[in-house]
Amino acid sequence: MSEMRLELAQVSPWAGFWRRACAGLIDAGLILVPLLLLALWAFGEALQIHGPGVGPGMPVSASAAQAMPRGPMSYSVQVADAPYISLVLAAIFLAYKTLFEGSRLMATPGKLALGIRVMTAEGGPPPWGRAALRTWPWWLGAVATSLAAALGLWSLESIADLLRLAAVAMIAVTPRKQGLHDFMARAYVVRAGARPARMD
Repeated sequence: MSEMRLELAQVSPWAGFWRRACAGLIDAGLILVPLLLLALWAFGEALQIHGPGVGPGMPVSASAAQAMPRGPMSYSVQVADAPYISLVLAAIFLAYKTLFEGSRLMATPGKLALGIRVMTAEGGPPPWGRAALRTWPWWLGAVATSLAAALGLWSLESIADLLRLAAVAMIAVTPRKQGLHDFMARAYVVRAGARPARMD
């Protein structure tokens, strides 16, 4: 793998953890919130929430919302008798990320808003396969949630969450701010003004 060298005046060219996290929140608001509202409208009372302090199969309602513990907790949404629904929602989100990041834009709308983009060591967008590979922390969560709902093995979600956390936590400690998914896809997330340095 060729090594990435970047030029960017005065500041680090690498997009750090918090900038990337904020871009992810923007993307989630743009795509996941409308999808969840659509699922709520389409499935109504069959929509269920799972997570700490909320029993499996507990319907989404005002009383369920009041019973939820406050703080940074992990919740998953399922539809009764349709554990695959999280896979459908994840597939739409992953297609969104892959198509935007593998395009000439090299960024989702959230990344564009925060001035960052995804590129290869050559300075171009990652090929579609590598752009899709970068999304594995997200689809791993969806697969674990669906299997947990179908089989009743809720510990699968915890294992998947630990793997996802380890992959993303690497962003904070690696020199080029790469998560495990970035390493696997041979991609870099950089500030928009960065460009590959000339090898003279």
